[in-house]
Amino acid sequence: MAQAVRQVEAMNGSSAIADESMNARNKLPEILEQHPTQSKQVHNADIVATMLVYKINTLRTPQRERHNLTE
Repeated sequence: MAQAVRQVEAMNGSSAIADESMNARNKLPEILEQHPTQSKQVHNADIVATMLVYKINTLRTPQRERHNLTE
């Protein structure tokens, strides 16, 4: 648990959190129609929808991995 807290604190200075908005929720069905998904992938598609709405092209994980998004 302490390690997770340290990782989050380290990311705070260089990251922003994007709230899921109604615009993102409206984008999700469009993504699901174009890319049929199921299970955990729906959660991932929800993250992608939020990224697209906020024009975020890079997702950083606590493991310091970077995932780039291209529309």
